[in-house]
Amino acid sequence: MPEDEFPKLNPEETIIREDKAKHVLHGGQTKQGGTLVLTDQRLLFGRHTSFLFFLFKDTRVDLDVELSQIKKVDTEGMLRKSLVVGYSVNGNYESDVFSVSNVDEWESKLKELVVEN
Repeated sequence: MPEDEFPKLNPEETIIREDKAKHVLHGGQTKQGGTLVLTDQRLLFGRHTSFLFFLFKDTRVDLDVELSQIKKVDTEGMLRKSLVVGYSVNGNYESDVFSVSNVDEWESKLKELVVEN
């Protein structure tokens, strides 16, 4: 696997779901495009970046959370539902919002995996 490939998986880690998504920040005023990945161990979001008019593309890991750290999985919104994931990192509670297709399927699968862990 190339060094810059996203997602970089741990040994024995399997991808469950992977979709294009937008990381919704600042109450919806900022949306960063990337890829949301759910594995049997973690939830990851890789933000796509490019330089010089898309000549150089890169994916920066903005979120890498173990499933055991996830405390809440929910959706928000009515017409355009978004996935809300709450998690604990170093004793602090944080929450991230993602705009992703099939949000109900993401919510269901995440809840299923979080309960297992």
